[in-house]
Amino acid sequence: MIRLTTLLLGLILIQSVTAQTTVENDQSNSSKFHIGIHFATLQYTLEMQSLKRHSIWGGTDFGTDELNDEEIAEINSYVDYEKRISGPFIEAGMIFLNKAGKPFYIDGKILLGIGMKKYKVYNSISNNTEMEVKSNKINPWLGISFNIKYNFNENWGIKLTPLVSHSWGTSSEVDDKLYPIIQAFSEKREDKSSFWYYRAELMASYSFKSFSFSAGPGFYYMTNEHEYRIERTDPDSGKTYLDVITSSLISRYFIDAGIGFKWEISDHFTFSTSAAYANDLYAWIGVNYNF
Repeated sequence: MIRLTTLLLGLILIQSVTAQTTVENDQSNSSKFHIGIHFATLQYTLEMQSLKRHSIWGGTDFGTDELNDEEIAEINSYVDYEKRISGPFIEAGMIFLNKAGKPFYIDGKILLGIGMKKYKVYNSISNNTEMEVKSNKINPWLGISFNIKYNFNENWGIKLTPLVSHSWGTSSEVDDKLYPIIQAFSEKREDKSSFWYYRAELMASYSFKSFSFSAGPGFYYMTNEHEYRIERTDPDSGKTYLDVITSSLISRYFIDAGIGFKWEISDHFTFSTSAAYANDLYAWIGVNYNF
């Protein structure tokens, strides 16, 4: 959260020192501010970095067991960890730099949304899904993004679009075959997760009348932390048996290919969509109102 806060403060600082008149370039008419409704989907394959298990059974603390590097590498050789998050966003942004006759254009946006998550552990040897966690509570999803463009002429340009987003939350909807249910005990399961997603696209762009097209490589990195708690209670003795499994994962792949399309429908409305794919999937669609 500290990293996202730093970026947001940086956005406010840039806004305060770059107030200036804008003219038509990459936004409809001479609009400087915009707000919009968007929908995004991210689907990524992860690999394990660390795995720990802390057990307290019947009041006795059995300490923490942690897998070593060789054990982690073996698991990663046949287990895929898949993360999917989708949801609506409200996007609010402004243009920082767009001067007539100058080739540079810069805008920025803040993203506020709700993420619907699905986390799956898939064993390729047994061809089975060993665990699946679905969101059953509201998971906040925040982000910040910039669009930095250099125009060679009125049609062609190149742009860099960095993005950082963060989501967190808990879920009690867990289908777990790794740690099976003990029928005689009552139990409670909860998975607390937090992920950071970093992305940068370097794209060539072509504009014609009210349409704009872009294509190029994307570079990304995701971190995903899970704290999975299983608390069982023996109804006869009243004793509790707690297991806390903590895992840290990162994206298995880091490069994809993306395309984008934007249509300035009118002076005030802009439709945009983008998608990127290689081993993972990134997709975005939305409409902005330009003030």
